[in-house]
Amino acid sequence: MRFIEVSHRIEAGMKTYPGLPEPTVDVNLDYEASRERYGGKAEFLIASLHLCGNTGTYVDTPHHRYPTGIDLADLPLERVADLPVIVIDATRAGRAIGPELFGGELAGRAVLVRSDFSRHWGTEAYFSEHPYLTAETADILVNAKASFVGIDSLNIDDTADLSRPAHTKLLGAGIPVCEHMTDLAAVPRSGGRLHAVPIAWVGGASFPVRAYVIAEGKDPAEVTDTRPAAAADLTLKALRERAAQAKKAEEPVAIDPDRVLRLLDAHDAALRLADTVESLRSAQTGTTGSADVRESERVTMSEMRNRWRRAIEERGMAVDSALSSFRTATS
Repeated sequence: MRFIEVSHRIEAGMKTYPGLPEPTVDVNLDYEASRERYGGKAEFLIASLHLCGNTGTYVDTPHHRYPTGIDLADLPLERVADLPVIVIDATRAGRAIGPELFGGELAGRAVLVRSDFSRHWGTEAYFSEHPYLTAETADILVNAKASFVGIDSLNIDDTADLSRPAHTKLLGAGIPVCEHMTDLAAVPRSGGRLHAVPIAWVGGASFPVRAYVIAEGKDPAEVTDTRPAAAADLTLKALRERAAQAKKAEEPVAIDPDRVLRLLDAHDAALRLADTVESLRSAQTGTTGSADVRESERVTMSEMRNRWRRAIEERGMAVDSALSSFRTATS
């Protein structure tokens, strides 16, 4: 079992959406001042966090769109906790994510739409040209009776469309919406269970959540190939040559040779990223002792690990069966 964080951290001054207030922190009682109060026997920190409900990764309730819609306090827990997950890969869909991607069983599930746009989080690029769900997609999700819909983007709607059809349709059907999710590449397409519970704020419409998915098995980034390196390289080399030959000859096979070549490219990219991560780790250990790694270096390491994991995951879900089918078809 593993826990996969799919929400952003909240920090003072962070920008979630243009025009909305950024969070601030007031310290009501710090450690030093508290020592006198507790006679030098204990010390505590008490602080206030002031934020807009639409900060970081948050859940919208129907009350966000409709004056008479249910609020955060009345939001049924079964809509935001222990939900079976299905991840929709929209990484190649472009900005407008249409209904053609949404097959399979959606009823009662948390439908998480992965665009990988969250890679822009914390940059100005995050606030323009973001992916969104079309009105037709929202109709599909409502008719399929999804329990929850999340996306790793600035907004589930096109912000240029002031009618906000996705919010209107989904929240109108009582389906909570979660925006600004992250790291959906790490979540298995199915089999995980989502927890994204906000506080029970009476009259509240939206509020941040620490969203996470519980999944079975190991993190793909921790899975290693136990075959001898030479044998693994030989197998991959032979498979790449066979795929290239099939593509050149236009032979009918059970799986597209182009897809096999892309999967192998992802494998190679994953190995290169692994080497880079190890180099960065070694350099940091040698210069900083790892305890005082500068924030910029931690970000670099984190991003490299995420890119490595995403590269592995791209080939990890269906690669075994895909490559097996290709080997069989071209043997």
